[in-house]
Amino acid sequence: MVRTWVSGGQNSEVVDKLRREIAALEAERDKLIDSNKSKVFQWVSSAITAGTIPDGNLTKEVKEIISEYESLTQTLFDKEVLLSERMDEQTKFDSLG
Repeated sequence: MVRTWVSGGQNSEVVDKLRREIAALEAERDKLIDSNKSKVFQWVSSAITAGTIPDGNLTKEVKEIISEYESLTQTLFDKEVLLSERMDEQTKFDSLG
């Protein structure tokens, strides 16, 4: 009864919501990788062949892809940290009996 009153069941709702958000972000990141790997591969291949970083739109595209990937990865990390904190709080609360 105390547990229900204190948490109101909200912690499990938050944990479930965070898990859904993490799954959606992982799917979005996977889609980004799958849909752009040929562009990145072309760019890297050109850079290796030329021995320098190539100029042009492909470089701009690759920068945007990498930027979006880094943003998704950072958001994922933040959500995973928050999820971990929530789960730690719940574990501590559950251990109190």
